[in-house]
Amino acid sequence: MFNLVPMNRREMGLFGEMGKLLDDPFFRSFGREESFKVDVVDKGDHFILEAELPGLKRDEVDVSVDGDCLTISARREEEKSEKENNYVFRERRIGSYARRFDITNVNAEEIQGDFEDGILTLTMPKKDPNQSRQRKIALGEGKKDE
Repeated sequence: MFNLVPMNRREMGLFGEMGKLLDDPFFRSFGREESFKVDVVDKGDHFILEAELPGLKRDEVDVSVDGDCLTISARREEEKSEKENNYVFRERRIGSYARRFDITNVNAEEIQGDFEDGILTLTMPKKDPNQSRQRKIALGEGKKDE
């Protein structure tokens, strides 16, 4: 079953409906940074995740795994300057973006990534569903009375 979903959609909890409302494109423009777009494709034995990160350089993008959580984050610093009628118009945009995904069904040790032309591509092999997670715990001999 597909289980690679953004963390914020999985953890809505008590304020789920309010979160859905604030996630609406109309409300995103009020005080929240626009995030980047992501596509995830199920290829049978693996997932392909593609994230659009236009204008960013490889060293401005970070991909990390903590337990069953994959985080893609980026920091952008952009400066634009124009001269118009002896007036210098200057605009600076700084922002950080992050998306988190539940990767419970992914073999995190085998994830591979590439970044080219503003597109981050992650190949994420699925865990073997037939592989048992059960393991035997060896018991010590306990404390011996002396």
